[in-house]
Amino acid sequence: MPATYDCIATTTLSSTSTSIVFSSIPQTYTDLVIIFTGTNTTNNNAMSLEMEFNSDSGGNYSYCGIIETGSTPTGNGAINYNGASVGATNRNSQGISVINIIGYSNTSTFKSLTAEYGTINGPEPQSGASVTMWRNQSAINTIEFNRPAGQTGTFDVGCTFTIYGIKKA
Repeated sequence: MPATYDCIATTTLSSTSTSIVFSSIPQTYTDLVIIFTGTNTTNNNAMSLEMEFNSDSGGNYSYCGIIETGSTPTGNGAINYNGASVGATNRNSQGISVINIIGYSNTSTFKSLTAEYGTINGPEPQSGASVTMWRNQSAINTIEFNRPAGQTGTFDVGCTFTIYGIKKA
């Protein structure tokens, strides 16, 4: 099977951080796959993971999702939101997100992405999935990972963010 993924960038935190930015993303691929693993430093256990594209923190994102916390699945969503909801982390418990961004370099369509995520054990184990649309036709050249407004804590030492480009067919 031919290799279809190229590692574009990866970073592992050596100190805590509230946001991680990848800039100058090459436009030579059709899609992106992003893998996040890590924990957080919150006092209230869970912290959400959000993304913004090209420094756009305006209300240009719409998403819907489902979260399972071990008892009852819960649906959520928003229109005119200020970022893409793509996962969660727990304090002292590993979280993982797999994010697929479709047509990130296309300049004639809005961008859509899917995210599947979960946290292992810990105080708030959960799994979930979300679908987001960024209502902008610009090619994505910068991606920022952050926590939602109003949440406390940071991404902990050892969190890893890796971006893969999917080669054009």
